[in-house]
Amino acid sequence: MMRPKMHLIQQHAPQQHDTSNAVNVAQTIGEPAPPEATPGAQDQSTQGPPSSPAPTPKPACSAPDVPAKAVDPVTPDEPEPARDQGFTGTAKIRVDLDQTGRVVGASVYSSTGSSQLDQAALQAARESRYSPEETDCKDVPGSYLFTVQFQ
Repeated sequence: MMRPKMHLIQQHAPQQHDTSNAVNVAQTIGEPAPPEATPGAQDQSTQGPPSSPAPTPKPACSAPDVPAKAVDPVTPDEPEPARDQGFTGTAKIRVDLDQTGRVVGASVYSSTGSSQLDQAALQAARESRYSPEETDCKDVPGSYLFTVQFQ
């Protein structure tokens, strides 16, 4: 008896956001204007070392951008008629997740060529449990590819 191999592949790669320029701009805008020189006033540069810039803020969580993953993937049962006929192939199922990781839709993205294998993969994708994608430390909805390889 052949067991199908299965794994989840993320459809969209997480995007890394470079905020270093935005932080520097915010620091520049937030600084007060230098005081105007008055006659007899001491030169500001001799009063001590300039203050160091504020450190770059850290994200609110340890990993701000995390792809979705299957936390409890279901292995599909290979339909007996498909097995008897020797059907093999890879099914790619598009799984739409809400911000909690709940499946809100699933459809065949790439077929094995056998509707029986495709339906088994589709059912397994719907029954699997997922953790959602995180972007900027927030759970977000997304679409992902659930891949099942029948051998």
